[in-house]
Amino acid sequence: MTSAVIPFAPAPVDAASDREARIARLERRLSRELLARREAEAIAEAATHRLYRQGERLRLLADLALEANRSDDLDTILRAALRAIGSQTGWPVGHVELVETDAEAMDWLQPSALWLAPPDTDIEALRRATTPRRAQIGGGVPGQVLLRRGACSIESLASCPPERRRAASALGLNQGVGFPILVGDEIAAVVEFFHDHGLGPDAETLAFLDQVGAVLGRVFERRRAEQAAQDARARLEESLAAAEAASRAKTHLLAVASHEVRTPLNAVLELAEVLARSPLDATQREHVDGVRQAGGMLLRLLSSVLDFARIESGATPLVSAAFNLADLAREVTGVWRAAANAAQLDLRL
Repeated sequence: MTSAVIPFAPAPVDAASDREARIARLERRLSRELLARREAEAIAEAATHRLYRQGERLRLLADLALEANRSDDLDTILRAALRAIGSQTGWPVGHVELVETDAEAMDWLQPSALWLAPPDTDIEALRRATTPRRAQIGGGVPGQVLLRRGACSIESLASCPPERRRAASALGLNQGVGFPILVGDEIAAVVEFFHDHGLGPDAETLAFLDQVGAVLGRVFERRRAEQAAQDARARLEESLAAAEAASRAKTHLLAVASHEVRTPLNAVLELAEVLARSPLDATQREHVDGVRQAGGMLLRLLSSVLDFARIESGATPLVSAAFNLADLAREVTGVWRAAANAAQLDLRL
């Protein structure tokens, strides 16, 4: 049996089919490259948008810090913050509520006069519904901020007071965002916004709001320090005024008392003069001279008190005058000689 070798013959190639196959491969390759390019462009666009948004937020923080250093008006700074945040986020309605602590350490929300709203939006009903109230931890936007002690977003206003919820819903607003203004560990105020964007802010936006709250917190802290300094200055001025009034009263009392004492003292001195002109023995004359000298010293002392009162009131200028020290010493010795003799002491000059 013999075997035969059959030669291999390649199938005939259709030139048109080969060209179409190569075109298909090129189209698939081009499609993949276009898809990759679009993905890269989308990533680059998102990164550019994110960088732009971060730049805008940094600019906003810088502007707020500059305004805080430039202005002493807290309302002006808070109003600027409301406008800037509303403009950047598109949240149409915003408000600042102050947090006050009563004697029982309970937090109360006090609405401020600071509101943000478009010119053609009537928020009067929402304004009336925002009344002073005890802070409910977890209730509404402020309550969630107090609970979390940081920026937060709520997808529903169901936990808000009914009147506020109805007023916001009437404006087409059913979501809220808020952040605290911290002074140390204390929440001094809550900034809240109402919107209807469907999706709440992302974590990056909430972190940005906390940064804004920190900047505003330094303004609150400075304002409190200034207020404390003003209160201390006012108390000091009141104390100074009271001290000056007491000093004037004392001076008046001294002047009146000295004047009233001088009248009977002059009578005593006149009687001593009359007695000195009468016949006296040596001991009696010494006693009379002592009365005259002591009375004269007392009279000069009263005159000095009156002069002091006049000096304090600015009515009498100081006058420098010469005096005889030896004569003054003899007068003092004469006044105290009788007391020294009674104590069996020998007082001499």
